[in-house]
Amino acid sequence: MCWLFKRKKIVSVEIYEEIDGLDEDDKFVNLAVGDMMDGFDGMVMADLYNSDNSAKTIFLVVYDDGTSELIETENGSSHYYRYMRMVK
Repeated sequence: MCWLFKRKKIVSVEIYEEIDGLDEDDKFVNLAVGDMMDGFDGMVMADLYNSDNSAKTIFLVVYDDGTSELIETENGSSHYYRYMRMVK
């Protein structure tokens, strides 16, 4: 039963696709406009919009057991930097 909990090890990581999105300046402007228009609720809605429309990278991750998966990350996130360090 121990084989069920065996952790897969990452063998390789490649960039599969890069998706354009909002840059940091655009995100800040959206937050400021959201605050001016509707206060805190406007900032929350602007943050959700920024998150949905931010630049993303899709990585192809290959594991030691031969399986692979596509993982979508938001550029600048901790997951993004984790996989970027593994890209060859």
